[in-house]
Amino acid sequence: KATVSVLNWGPCRKDRRAGRAVHSPRTHTHTNTHTMPTRANTVEVDTTRQGLAVALPSSVMDTQHKPILKTYLAGQLARALAVFRVSEIIIFNEEASWEPDAEFLFAKHKNFSSNTAFLCRNLLLTECPQYLKKPLFPLHVDTRDCGALPPLMLASHPLATDVVRFREGAVVAEDEEAQTSNVVECGIEEKVTVDAEIPVGMRVTVKMAMEGEGYPAPPTGTAVSVDEARAEEYWGYKVRTASSLSEAIGVDQYDLVIGTSERGVDGTTAEFRRALSPPSYRPLLVLGGPKGLEYAIQGDPALAGYAPEDVFHQWVNVLPNQGSKTIRTEEALIMCLSILQGAMQW
Repeated sequence: KATVSVLNWGPCRKDRRAGRAVHSPRTHTHTNTHTMPTRANTVEVDTTRQGLAVALPSSVMDTQHKPILKTYLAGQLARALAVFRVSEIIIFNEEASWEPDAEFLFAKHKNFSSNTAFLCRNLLLTECPQYLKKPLFPLHVDTRDCGALPPLMLASHPLATDVVRFREGAVVAEDEEAQTSNVVECGIEEKVTVDAEIPVGMRVTVKMAMEGEGYPAPPTGTAVSVDEARAEEYWGYKVRTASSLSEAIGVDQYDLVIGTSERGVDGTTAEFRRALSPPSYRPLLVLGGPKGLEYAIQGDPALAGYAPEDVFHQWVNVLPNQGSKTIRTEEALIMCLSILQGAMQW
């Protein structure tokens, strides 16, 4: 544990899903007013590096008008985020409109439609190992063009012939009426028997038993936390939704929040690199859509009246001498990640 500075959105935030006030465990007494985030606000956080998080506006989908082109764009974003080992993706609504949790987009909220939902569904499908897409993801109109999604080729996406220590799997039932099972589909010739009964249909990380240079016959393994696999190599990203910009960044888990804009400070200078030199345990990069991050700030009631420089720890322009009048979000994403990777570790 260590004391570090984080964005502090005040002692209370409004939970739009439940319609009630939710108290943060690291805040003060209840009040209905928001306080401005400041680097001076400090809390105790886990100093274990947790990887880089990236927040993207769902309006990035507005640049494409055909579903297949939207799907292709989602695949481009997924590839860039995976190549740079991003651990969490937040898709936020710039107009502060309610969005369901990502985990329910194929179930309870399968009929919900929005740019946020479309992008999240395709990001989730792309991150899933190829042999688990069919058992874990039901058919959906938003993913009908999934053939346009490129493979990520992650460590969590091994081929059937690869002998690896960890595999992602889906729990399957040998009996149609069974609610739990210890049999897991892991993408190899035979199903894997694990050491625990797990609800059918759940995705699980399996630590495979090894015998010589391969798996025993029949294959067996142990169900473990996905963090055990992530500790050894990049294992993919998590996806969450946010109904506004403040909901995307206004939590205590990020100790460095970077906003991007052509009106920000020069991000190519040594001065900016020095500003990133203190170790960051949970950095968050926030990109704007076609109308810029300023539009997301103006459209968020919780941020009304605040300047971008007051909302983010760093407000940066990653390409000061751009030749085009505009830089698309998918282009800015790669530029930002390239510059940040040279200035900091995650």
